[in-house]
Amino acid sequence: MLEEKMQTIKSLVNSLQNFFCEDQEAKKQVYFEKLEQTLNLTIKVFQKYDKKITHVYEFYDKNQTLYNYLYLEEDEAKWEIKTRNNAVIYVDHITTKELVQYCWENQMDIKQFIEKLFEYLNQFFTKKQQIVTAEKNKYNTEISCLDEAINNLEELINVDISEDIKNK
Repeated sequence: MLEEKMQTIKSLVNSLQNFFCEDQEAKKQVYFEKLEQTLNLTIKVFQKYDKKITHVYEFYDKNQTLYNYLYLEEDEAKWEIKTRNNAVIYVDHITTKELVQYCWENQMDIKQFIEKLFEYLNQFFTKKQQIVTAEKNKYNTEISCLDEAINNLEELINVDISEDIKNK
C-alpha cells in the first residue's frame, strides 16, 4: 500500500532533481537571447512603420497594471516601465539589454508582456489601416464627384441649342 505511494514520491523527487540538474545558466542565456531579439525586432517594426518616437502599451504583472514605454531616439531605443500616472517608475530610460536583465531578475510574466505587445501592434496597424481606408474613400468620393461633374459638363456642351440662347 505504501510502496505505491513511495514510488510516486520517488518519481516526483527525480523529476525535481532533473529540473535542478539542468543547466540554469544555459536556460538564462537562451531567455536573454530570445527576449532581446524579440525586443530588437519590435524596435525595427516601429522604426519601419511609424515616425512616432514614443510607443506605450499596458500589461499586467504581479497583480498590477504596468505601462511599457519605448522611446525611439536617433539610433538608440530606451525603455521604461511605470505604473499608471507615473506613481512608480520601475525602470527609467534603460537599454534593451538592461530591460532583458530586469525582466529576468524580476521574473516578469513575459508571455503576458509579449501578448500585450502584440495587442498593441494589432491596434497600431488597425489604426493605420483605418487612416489609409479613410484616405482611399475620400479620394474615391472626390474622383466620383469629378467624374460626375465632367459628365454633366460634357452633356451641357453637347446639347444642341439655338443661337438665341447664347445671345440672350
